[in-house]
Amino acid sequence: YNSYGLTECSGTITVTPRGATLRELNQTVGRPVMPGCLRVADDSGTCVPPGVVGEVQIRGPHVFAGYLNRADASARALTPDGWLRTGDLGSLDAQGNLQLHGRTHEMFKSGGYNVYPREVETVIESLPGVQLCAVVATPDPLWGEVGTAFVQGDPQALSPARLREHCQALLARYKVPKRFIVRSALPLLPVGKVDKAELMREAARHGDR
Repeated sequence: YNSYGLTECSGTITVTPRGATLRELNQTVGRPVMPGCLRVADDSGTCVPPGVVGEVQIRGPHVFAGYLNRADASARALTPDGWLRTGDLGSLDAQGNLQLHGRTHEMFKSGGYNVYPREVETVIESLPGVQLCAVVATPDPLWGEVGTAFVQGDPQALSPARLREHCQALLARYKVPKRFIVRSALPLLPVGKVDKAELMREAARHGDR
């Protein structure tokens, strides 16, 4: 089973059904455990159609009332009609399964198009020899922002040219990172997640050069 939830919602929000297909297990976190508790919305709060990426929002008696002594943070997290803005980007498939695409603060625009780093990372991680990937936005004078891909793997086996060719075969051109940096290990936070803040600072230095 796969499931999705967060502290502000007291636990599980979606779960893959019994007998889920390999695609559902590999690409989704399942369906809402309660009818009407989840929606995928655009910036105006309008629900988007299946297959379209938006922010995952949750409502119901299990959603918290707000952050203790943090009125401003509570106002940012909750819509006036009680939907929790999770900050997660997702889409619903035809069966109602939720697929996650990353975080709203990680999305960037390149040439006016939205780029979701997790989509690009998934494609790069599908290349044999890639152990881990993190894509971050870098300011660019022409396109506004472009992607810089930090790839964990053997630098002798994973050349930037090979990584670029792999991405070009599977992604739209505007999603292909402008730079590929290969190293034996990526910096991690104490919780085990990639330290993207550090990588963004390094990417900015590369961009300056």
